[in-house]
Amino acid sequence: MHHLPFKVDKRFEQCTRDMLLTFAFLCAYAVFILGASYGLGGKAMREYTFYCGMPSWFFLCVVGLLGFIALLGVLCFRVFSDMSIEAYVEGGEPND
Repeated sequence: MHHLPFKVDKRFEQCTRDMLLTFAFLCAYAVFILGASYGLGGKAMREYTFYCGMPSWFFLCVVGLLGFIALLGVLCFRVFSDMSIEAYVEGGEPND
């Protein structure tokens, strides 16, 4: 590792992990929504299958949204961790 003129805060590793998980979550959601919309949509209106009065692609997007909200709850409360935003102190010295 390169010599850095400052101490690296250990919270950066956790923040980087949380950022990568969030980015993966958003990419998965975008792929799901675009796949459902363009994969099941794009037909003539007469060819759509309807569930609860909604076209199948829209119904799948709504159900998927609820699933992704539940997954987001799991990420927030089980995977991500709270941390202080105060200056990191090791041995009584603030990290400058």
